[in-house]
Parts: sequence; C-alpha cells; structure tokens
Amino acid sequence: MAIVLHPLVDLSTAWPPFFVDNLLGAYTHGKGKPGLKFQALRNQVVKALPSAPPPGPATFIVKCLEVLHHVGPPHDEGLSHLLISALCQSDQLNWPDKDASVARRLAASLFCKALVGKLRMESRIVVKLPVAFHFDLKDIGNILSPEQIEETRQLKAAKEFVESYLMDLLKRRLYTEWAAHLGKDMLKFLVQHCTETGLYKVAYKVVQQHKLETEFPDAYYLYRKSSLHKLVDKGLWDVAQSIAEGDTVLMNYLVMLAVEDNNVEKVAELSEHFHLDVFPISPEISNRRSQYLQLENVMCKDNVYWIDTHEGLQFAERALFGVKLVGIDCEWKPDSIKGVRRNKVSILQAASSELVLVLDLISLSNKCRSSLNNFIRYLFHATDIVKLGYAIHNDMERLSRSFMEIDAFRLCESIVDLQAVFGRQIKGGLSGLAKVVLGCSLNKQTRMSDWETRPLSKKQLHYAALDAAVLLPIFTSLADHSPLTTNVQGWESHLTSHRVINDWKGDKESAKSTELSSSRRSMLASHEELDL
Repeated sequence: MAIVLHPLVDLSTAWPPFFVDNLLGAYTHGKGKPGLKFQALRNQVVKALPSAPPPGPATFIVKCLEVLHHVGPPHDEGLSHLLISALCQSDQLNWPDKDASVARRLAASLFCKALVGKLRMESRIVVKLPVAFHFDLKDIGNILSPEQIEETRQLKAAKEFVESYLMDLLKRRLYTEWAAHLGKDMLKFLVQHCTETGLYKVAYKVVQQHKLETEFPDAYYLYRKSSLHKLVDKGLWDVAQSIAEGDTVLMNYLVMLAVEDNNVEKVAELSEHFHLDVFPISPEISNRRSQYLQLENVMCKDNVYWIDTHEGLQFAERALFGVKLVGIDCEWKPDSIKGVRRNKVSILQAASSELVLVLDLISLSNKCRSSLNNFIRYLFHATDIVKLGYAIHNDMERLSRSFMEIDAFRLCESIVDLQAVFGRQIKGGLSGLAKVVLGCSLNKQTRMSDWETRPLSKKQLHYAALDAAVLLPIFTSLADHSPLTTNVQGWESHLTSHRVINDWKGDKESAKSTELSSSRRSMLASHEELDL
C-alpha cells in the first residue's frame, strides 16, 4: 500500500484547505484497505499536530472540520472521524490556553450551525464535538447570545437550544458523552426526556453512569419493568422470570402481566414459583383455559417419559416395538439474533397411542452418542413405522444440522406431513388444525420458552408431549372421514422421505423430500392394519 505522507509531516505553514486536500489525496490514493489507510494516516496526523500553526493543534483541527463540510460525501465523515480521533490521541495537556479557548468557541459554533442545518455535518460527528473540544452550555450560550447579557440567561438559551434537537442527538450512541460534557443540567434533562418518551434503558444507563439515583429513584424499576413487558410480548416468560427472580417488586409485576394477559396457568405457575399469594382471577378468565386442548385429553400424564440415558434409550426402543404410527416433534431455544448460528434442537418427542417419549438431545448427544444414533436409526429409517408431523421437514432439517455427527438424522423414511396433506387451507398452524378437527386449539405460549434449561418445567414437558401426541388423533380423524381429504387420493399417496445429501460443489448440506416408490409403499401396512 502506497500512501503519500510527506505533506502531513510539517504543519507549521499548512493552510487548512491545502492540508485537507492532501489528506484526501493520500486517503484515496492506491488500492490498500481503507482500514489500514485510516490507521496509517491517523498516526501521521498525531505526529504532525505539535507543529500546527498558532494558536495550536485544536484550532487547526476545528478549521479542517469546517473545510470538510465543503468536501461532502463520501469521504467527509470518515476524514472528520480521523481528525477528531487523532486530536483525542494527541497530548492535550500541552495545548496552549489560547488554543483551547479558541477551539472551544469555534467547535461550539460548528455544533450550533450543524444543529440548525446551516452546516452539513453527520450527527455521528456532531455528537463528538463537545467531547473532543471540551465546550459546554456556557460556550454555546456565548455563541447564541454574543451580546453582553447575564450568564443565567445565556445558559437558559443554550439549554433550550440543545433540548430542541435532543431527539436527533439521541439517535446516536454517544448521547451520554456529549450530555456529560454539557453539564449536569443537561444530563438531568436527558433522563427526564428519555423517561417521558419510553427510552427507559437509556435513562437508567445515564442515571447509573453519572450517579443520579437521588434525583431519579424510579429509573431502575422503570427500565426493568419495560424489559419484562417486552419479553412477555415475545412469549419469553422464562427469561422474564429469571430477571424478576429475588426482587419482590419485579416478581409481583411479572405476575400482574400474566393476569393482564389472561394467562391463568402462568399466573398460578409464577405465584407458586415465587411463593406469592395467587392473584384473584375472574371466572370469565378462568373459563378460557377450557378453550385449549390439554394433555390429559389425548394422553395420560403418567405416560410421558423423559429419556436422557443409555438405559432410557433401550426402554424407548422396546416401547416402540410393533408400533406402526408415531407422532414426531422437536423443540429448541428461540434464535435471538438473525444471521447468528442457530440454536441446536434441544428435545425430540416421539408419541405412540400409548405413551410419549421426550428425548433430551443435548444430554444424549454428549453422553451416549452411539446409543442415540442407533435409536434414531431404528425409528427414522424404519419403513414400516409411519412418522407423523406438522411441517415436519423443517424439523428434520433442523435436526440434521444441529447434530451433524449423528448420521442417522440424515434420513427419515415414511413421513406424513399433516400440513402438506391437510392443513394448508387452515390458518393457525397445528393449533388451527386441532381446532377444526378436535374442537379445541393448542395453547402455544410455551413455545418460545428456554428449552435448554434443565430440568424442564412441568408445563414445558406437558406442552412438548401434547405437540407430539395430538398428531395421532388428528391424523386418525382426517384419514377416516375428513372433507379435507376429498382432493387427495388417500393419505398413503403422500408418504415421503427426508434425506440430507452432500452438495459436492460447496460440500454443504441440503435436504430434499421424495415420494416413496410404489414398491416401498407396498411394504407398508394398509390403513386398517395400522390399528387406527
């Protein structure tokens, strides 16, 4: 990388427009990486600043920033950041008093012009000016009211001026830094404004960082209650519960949110967990529980088995011996950030008409991988066991990508996807299909909980078991006498398999579904032989 550095070595006779032009030329010259150019040029500017013309380096940088206003995009913001960064790295203790004074006045003037739009400057640069040049409300007041008026009136004018542009400044991450440099009054106004506009996290951080708890004693709970409310809106009750744990105010508030959400089960669960008196619930709200299908409606709770050992897998294989129809589902911790690696599948549920097996994949994949691989091969690869699911191919893909070391997950034979066969014309997913077929929908609030927590709560375990167990009565009803099947040639024609194959070009995994051949389909028992 070639950078022309010689014009930056001695600034004693440099004229700001000439210096900026040379800086721009050095930055745009050559094909080096912008980040490396930025660092090299900044280091040169830091070394050259002591030779800046009178009154000193700070004033010189301010004048260069004003020149960059005329340069415009795309380089004005980057070079402004470079100059401010270089100034902050220089030895500010040796700035001449006159230099610091003149620079404060000029920087305050730039700040005001930028806020009112007289000078085009990116907000990310504007908010750095008070930090870099150490001006405050008094300096802004002197710019706004140069005539000789009392200082109180100047400060009031400056405060009102900055307040009017507060929302624009708040959009940037450096709000606390510039506010701190403008004085405690500005910090207090910032907290008040953020509180009034619902920016509770910003308000609390300012209070905490600048020790304003006496002035704003409610900042912490406003912030925490806001966080709990957002988590509840997303269905992340477990995360909200962990935040509220041990704080009576927050625990009571979380229970109240469950009351407002008409979530009778969550009210009882939280009250029991926190050892609180149960909030009174009206009969109308209590009756809403009957709107949802319960596990006991389709499966005895005592027949739900947690599998997390080698012996448990042996029991699971014996339990499924001779079974011809199994409901399949799986759960994982919600992915919190798009683009980040997805969370692994946490549990796999397999339900027959007699029991539900809930496999702890996190534990089994670590402690007894070989046994898990053998069991999955026994269940998934068997062509004489029909696997029922809802959007099951999504689950299969997630399983294979979560546990690439377990090759049995790469194939699943004899799948019937209830969504593809029966549910595409029904809104509401599996819950909507259950409502149409069985008369009650599913309560899906637990879906977004933390499935990696061990042990799972009873509510999580029952939710997971129901999601797999309900597939069997839905399928039985639809396969026997549903008008939804009028357009299909029998459910057997919709048997598919799921395979993960290698993409040799990029050695990436991909999944595809294929219809079972007629010869394979003939190996399956008829609908009557499945003992439905």
